[in-house]
Amino acid sequence: MQEKRKNLTKKNEVLQIIYFIGFSLYFTYYWMHVSQIDQKYVPEALLTAAIICFIIKLAFTKYKWTEAAAGLALFALMFCCWKSSGSIDYPINTLLLLGTKNIDFRKLMKLLFFNILLIISVVMTWTLLNNMTGLVRIQDYGRGAVESRFQFGWWHPNRGHSVFFSVSVLFLFSYYKKCRWWVFACLMLFNYECYLLTKSRTGFAVTAMSIVLFFVLKLLREKYYQRVLFIIMELINLFCIIFSMIGIGILPIAPELYDKLSMITTGRFMLARMFCQKFRIHIFGTSLEGQIPDLGIARTLMEYGVIVFILLYGCVLAASWILYKKRELDVMLLLTIYMVYFTFEAYFQAAFDIKPIIIGYALYKSSTSVLWRKRGQAKKRGFD
Repeated sequence: MQEKRKNLTKKNEVLQIIYFIGFSLYFTYYWMHVSQIDQKYVPEALLTAAIICFIIKLAFTKYKWTEAAAGLALFALMFCCWKSSGSIDYPINTLLLLGTKNIDFRKLMKLLFFNILLIISVVMTWTLLNNMTGLVRIQDYGRGAVESRFQFGWWHPNRGHSVFFSVSVLFLFSYYKKCRWWVFACLMLFNYECYLLTKSRTGFAVTAMSIVLFFVLKLLREKYYQRVLFIIMELINLFCIIFSMIGIGILPIAPELYDKLSMITTGRFMLARMFCQKFRIHIFGTSLEGQIPDLGIARTLMEYGVIVFILLYGCVLAASWILYKKRELDVMLLLTIYMVYFTFEAYFQAAFDIKPIIIGYALYKSSTSVLWRKRGQAKKRGFD
């Protein structure tokens, strides 16, 4: 029995390494893809190799029949969405989600943190040596004036700040318990300095919110305050969904308020409504013809349809509840933070999105705890 368990542990460790390799290749490909590096240096083979790693992980992982049935149903849904919209982001995210079984989530986030640092070094070095003009972009960004904004070798200044956001949040997630108050203060200062260069309001606001929330989480000790934090997180998740529905026009509000919110979000509301009127909302989504609305949740609804929309954000709310019950408030906080950024920036659907991994981690954690609870009850009755 012990030998069998030892072999199973070794097998899971090998599969975890394979998943980690695929994960690194996948995020390296997408992060390079949204940079200004000449795309001939970003081979499609990276993405193909990542998908192969994920398939191997799925093929050799032992799933319960309920997990396997749910996975097959999800793949069938993703196939219908792919046929309807032609997009592969969510189908690949499904591989990521289903592959999280028996994965050390915290090790995975540390891997992503150092992987991003490596990618930033490569992008900045390439930009400085080959394309100095890629550091700054001067144009009218729809905010009433021509602006000079740093983008640091990425497609857009907003992406430049989102890189700083990702590094900051993953660092805090991995090390916030060890951080002194001055580390949080320095991160906030760096965030402001980054804002002065990129002028990314969304990036600055969400990063600042993340730093404050992790600092608050570090100070929380009593269960009552942890419950309050959970309620706040769930309300934020609900706000993101409702906010996007207002932007599309599904939930009507006073025209004056709508125009005000659209102005505050730099025209995101108006753009999302135009997309909705042009492409409509379908059961399995539709092709957006290479165009992207800035509201990420709106993009999900239009590109992948009603079923995926309901399923995804139902899972977000359920995962938050599971993580709260398991006392993994930092993972719950990470999910909410990415949910907020995804609301305002549609490219978080692929290159920067770790929501599917968190959802998979939470759901498998819940499934495992139910299994062990049933075994414990069986042992008490004299059965195993």
